Amino acid sequence: MSVGYQELATACQVNNVEAARAAVAKYHVNLTRDKNLGLANQVLARLYKNNIQRLTKTFLTLSLADVASRVQLQSAEAAEQHILNMVSNIFFVLLHIDLFDCTF
Repeated sequence: MSVGYQELATACQVNNVEAARAAVAKYHVNLTRDKNLGLANQVLARLYKNNIQRLTKTFLTLSLADVASRVQLQSAEAAEQHILNMVSNIFFVLLHIDLFDCTF
């Protein structure tokens, strides 16, 4: 595995958003050449989501500003948008499970 991919993987393993963003920025040319920049951006988005989920298990009453700060988002509004997207995705899945009567 190339150094850039390894740096991104290592940053994700330790939940370090800043290091993950730095790796994507540093290896932007390589990721683009390999046609993996979109995938790297999905990894970053998932890292935010995982960090938010991990925090909510620990702190059920954090303010949006606290969530943003702890997961290294730019603002409380960005944290709110991520959380709303997560909730929306859950409802979408639940709606489709109900519509198709799927059981897991």
